Amino acid sequence: MTRTSIVNLWAEKRRAFSAAFVILSLSVTCAHAQTNVLETQSVSSKPLNCAAETKVSYLQTTFQGDENFAAVAVKAPPTCTWTVKSKVAWIRFHRKEYQGYSVFSFQLDTNDQEERTGDIVIGGQTVTLTQLKRAKSSTTTAPTATGTASASSANGVADAYRGGQYYPPPPSNNPINPAGNTAEQTATKGNSSGNSSGMGMPMMPFIGAPQSAQSAQTTQNTAVTLKQEEVKIDEQANTVTITAVNGQLYQLRKSGTVLRYTSEGKWEALDDHRNTRALVTAGNELYQWRKAEGVFRWEEKTKQWLLLDHDTTATAVVATEDHLYTMRPDGIWKYASGGWVRVGAALVAQTIVATKKNFYQLRSNGQGIWEYDEATGEWKQIEKYTAVKILAVSGGDLYQLRTDNSAWRYGNTGWQHVQGGIPIKTVVVIEEATYVLDEKGQIWMSTSG
Repeated sequence: MTRTSIVNLWAEKRRAFSAAFVILSLSVTCAHAQTNVLETQSVSSKPLNCAAETKVSYLQTTFQGDENFAAVAVKAPPTCTWTVKSKVAWIRFHRKEYQGYSVFSFQLDTNDQEERTGDIVIGGQTVTLTQLKRAKSSTTTAPTATGTASASSANGVADAYRGGQYYPPPPSNNPINPAGNTAEQTATKGNSSGNSSGMGMPMMPFIGAPQSAQSAQTTQNTAVTLKQEEVKIDEQANTVTITAVNGQLYQLRKSGTVLRYTSEGKWEALDDHRNTRALVTAGNELYQWRKAEGVFRWEEKTKQWLLLDHDTTATAVVATEDHLYTMRPDGIWKYASGGWVRVGAALVAQTIVATKKNFYQLRSNGQGIWEYDEATGEWKQIEKYTAVKILAVSGGDLYQLRTDNSAWRYGNTGWQHVQGGIPIKTVVVIEEATYVLDEKGQIWMSTSG
């Protein structure tokens, strides 16, 4: 056999061996893949029980006859969708469906009759609310304000100041459980037929013809007890706003003092500056705005405030859960990627406000209310009424006060008229505790189980 023949024979055997190895490798890979498929099929993930995981963490259950608003906080997994429903005509929700953790408000009619009770269904839990008869000496008057309110001027406006925005006088002077009592609330959890409302259901009007006080139909319910303990954690009664980030509660007082609530139940001062006008959180960061100085971010590692903006012309600073916004004479600016980007024209906005998800502006010269679309970077007009005096956020909802002193709330179906003016109430939920800033500037902590 020649040398060339030997080389060719060896090359042919090596190719055959390589092919056999490839086939063997593919067989092993396929077998391993089949094994993984079988293993994956044999392990079934436990389905999420949204009904069991959705719980009311804060809810006041007894109201005075002239109290027209209530706040509620609900804890639920982010992917869980749940509904709310009123079983009586005098309690009204402006939305029917929510998802995940939510804090929102609902409306109660003034009660000039005898004490009454009514059931509401929140995430499958039926809770009974009680409203007392309004005292004879109590009167209801429309909130008054003079001048044109904006985030940059506090003179000549008979309104309360909250976090860079103005609110009309509250509809009621009743604090939340002012004695700090321990209240035990008994609720019932309804069956599936008791919670049938959804996004497709028509919105119940805020003002309209009287309806029957309560349906005569009853359903079988399983009793559930909600225990709620409420204590006042700040006696100063001069708090402007409260906010939370990274599991910690913060407050801003009228004096400009920024404080953090510690695990020992004490308030720790982080700053004390008379020019501080706003305290907000966005993107897991804490910010403060000092008038005529700029915007600062709290640095936990160094325990210092870092100056982000040297501009001294800002007139308001607000934030959604993801972005920080400021209003200046040269336009509206958003803080993104370590810098400021202009998103609104100069000398157009009169006031800017923000809810957890959305950013709004009230334009001057009667141009109405506009909502910012973060995805497209464009503004959409959501109110063409030209006589809007105040734009405000309370309890996570957007409100407007018109020059005729009528208050309106923005919801899924547009603007709905509400009674009693704009409520002043801020609710923050951190793990198992709910914190409420009431209309008197007092902070209450509520724990439920």
